[in-house]
Amino acid sequence: MSKLSHLQQLYLDQCDELEQLPELPVSLKELKISSHLLWTALDLSYLTNLDDLHIWGDTPRLSEFKQGVPKIEWIEGLSNLWTLTIVVGDVTFPPINLATLSRLYILEITCVDTRSLMGLPSSLGQLTLYDLKSPMGRSFFSNLTNLLSLRLVNCRLREVEFDDVLGQQLKKLRCLYLKNTAMLERLLVSRLEGLQELNMDGCLGLMETRGLEKLESLERLFFWECDSLKELPDLSKLKKLRHVGVPDHLPEKLFYPRLPDTWEEGQISCHRINPKSKIYFIKHHFKKNTD
Repeated sequence: MSKLSHLQQLYLDQCDELEQLPELPVSLKELKISSHLLWTALDLSYLTNLDDLHIWGDTPRLSEFKQGVPKIEWIEGLSNLWTLTIVVGDVTFPPINLATLSRLYILEITCVDTRSLMGLPSSLGQLTLYDLKSPMGRSFFSNLTNLLSLRLVNCRLREVEFDDVLGQQLKKLRCLYLKNTAMLERLLVSRLEGLQELNMDGCLGLMETRGLEKLESLERLFFWECDSLKELPDLSKLKKLRHVGVPDHLPEKLFYPRLPDTWEEGQISCHRINPKSKIYFIKHHFKKNTD
């Protein structure tokens, strides 16, 4: 295969029976492989032209692979990467420093313990963490000054205090998305001043959100399958808010509680986008200046 000197894309992510990779052409720009290959003597550090590396799958049975720790340290040398996906199930990776990937913009990675990621590049614009079990500290995000979107999938924490973790560090953060975080009970977000979208999907244990009323830049707010959520704070000061998705069990009167009939700037109205939709569209009717 290495003789295919002009090959740029190679998709092997459905080849579950593949025991090891042959030598690949250095011309490759996009590569998809199954995650079980991480438990082989894998070293792709010679693929220095890779722009997109995608590794996805479940953890292999250890009876099939004698070595219990996946090999990923070679990724540190792929300095041309723009997109990196390593999602491998409930696995703690050995420590790796991805700060060497100075072009990396999109990162999706299994991160059971944040200590396994010793460094992240300041170039990151989109970060998705899977299967997080350990608390996040400020140092984890200290270099992510350009981060626009943060997603947590299958997070195992009961409480996430983004106020303490992120604070003023992520001034450019615009989107926060939590999916299938069933254990999460409390969310604190009051200091994410630039946040434009907050999306909570499958947070079955979520009972409390704090600080929503302070997110003055918020335009979209969604709660999908958040069955334990009983109420929302007063959102009437969020003048940029345009779309709100609420759980089926939440009474409509609570979706925009204590909303004044009239503001100094004008009136407000809200309605479903369509009769069967859970999404409300909020419209501000500003008074015309007659002076």
